Amino acid sequence: MLPAAALLAALLAGACGGTGGAAVPNPEGEPLPPPQNVVSGTGTVRYVELEGGFYGLVDDDSTRYIPQT
Repeated sequence: MLPAAALLAALLAGACGGTGGAAVPNPEGEPLPPPQNVVSGTGTVRYVELEGGFYGLVDDDSTRYIPQT
């Protein structure tokens, strides 16, 4: 039976695996395709106090973007 400290260290080491959010390179080394459904622009994030509140975006040309679930 492992001592508690060794068991805890083993569990923490296993939980810390993975890429840690880092980008994973393309295995073939080829460029990745461009992302789909991307909106690009400048604007302001606004908090709206309506039905519990939400954050929306207002573009520089006054177009309003609201979150959708």
